[in-house]
Amino acid sequence: MTDRPTSPPAAPHDPDIDDGIDLRELIGIVLAGWPYIVVATVLGIAAAVGYLFITAPTYVTDALVQVENNQNSARIAFAQTADSVLSEVPVAAEIEILRSRLVLGKVVDKLGLDIAAIPLRLPYLGAAFARRHAGEGFATAPPLLALFNRSEYSWGGERITVTSLQVPAAMVGAPLFILAQADGQFSIVDADYQPLISGTVGQRLTTQVNGETLSIFVQELVAAPGKVFMVRKVRRESAIGRVQSNLVATASRSAEGIVTLRYQGGDPQQITRVLTEILNVYQSQNIDRRSAEAEQTLDFLSQQLPELRKEVETAEARLNQFKVAQGTADLTQETAAVLTRSVELEQAKAALVQERTEALQRFTVNHPVIESLDSQIAQLNAQIGRITERVRKLPDIEQKALQLSRDLEVSTALYISLLNRTQELEVVKSGTIGSIRIIDLPVKPVWPS
Repeated sequence: MTDRPTSPPAAPHDPDIDDGIDLRELIGIVLAGWPYIVVATVLGIAAAVGYLFITAPTYVTDALVQVENNQNSARIAFAQTADSVLSEVPVAAEIEILRSRLVLGKVVDKLGLDIAAIPLRLPYLGAAFARRHAGEGFATAPPLLALFNRSEYSWGGERITVTSLQVPAAMVGAPLFILAQADGQFSIVDADYQPLISGTVGQRLTTQVNGETLSIFVQELVAAPGKVFMVRKVRRESAIGRVQSNLVATASRSAEGIVTLRYQGGDPQQITRVLTEILNVYQSQNIDRRSAEAEQTLDFLSQQLPELRKEVETAEARLNQFKVAQGTADLTQETAAVLTRSVELEQAKAALVQERTEALQRFTVNHPVIESLDSQIAQLNAQIGRITERVRKLPDIEQKALQLSRDLEVSTALYISLLNRTQELEVVKSGTIGSIRIIDLPVKPVWPS
């Protein structure tokens, strides 16, 4: 039995057959289908040009901020022991604060970023033509779009500024329409074109809608009679989110403590105003945050000073009564030395106790700052105990005179000390500067990004 071949034998290669690309055939295919290629190319170019024409340009402005690691003056004045264990706020935390609702919410409220007011335009193309209107007066509809034009549409030159808008809860996010009239007059209708109220530019208008207040203040309205503007109250959270999405804060890798802020949008003047206000609000809250500790300590001292004043007056009255009852109560040289040392220890202890009381406003009893103060107070108590043993060996009259004199001197010294610290804190509070330094303010961009 013979073996069958598993595969047919390979055909011999013919050197006259060319396996390469036939350029003439390829060119022929292209020439045969050139109309389709031209049409596709023209359509692609037209789509690109149309997209560029319709899409609004995006502008970007930036600013430069330095986060300084300077210490809080209030802490230096009142708790130097705490300063040794407290760390500065890192740059990453400052960036999160800058982007927080605490800061951006105030910007939204101050600039009215939760109010959207725009002229009514032809969808898609109307805004594109309006952006390209230059010069004075109002633009008219292009001839090619005259068929789609409506009398209430704006084509360029119209503008409106609404600085205040309060609507019922059910109307938040719903559009209102302002119909421009002659001589600065206008009327407001709802989404169903039901009239709500009429008034004049520069006049606050207030009415009731379903038992709730609708209030609006139109600061500026420039348009021909018959033009319509759409006004909408945006939810505050949405307005804040939009600002957050347009704001980018980046910490420099090459320079420690430097933060670059970039803000983008379609209106170069508006984005410059927004970023400038973000910097102002952020710097103000930074100063408030750093002076809050001084203010808190001042409130605490203002409650302690009257009580200490009473203690001084009481101690002084008791000593005077003792002197009157006993005649002259001059202390011996040994007793005077004991009094001096006792007063020094009591003053040091009172200062530490006061510092511990202030520190407890910020730390727990297990914090290293409190434990360090407790250790120092314990050492002073041991020394005061040894002084007390020496005092017990003195005659009764000298013991009483020493005790009364010590109470008066300690109370007076502590009262004067707290009074001085209160005055220092007043200076610290009024002169507090933030840890933020604005290096470069935002500049209005000229060209889109």
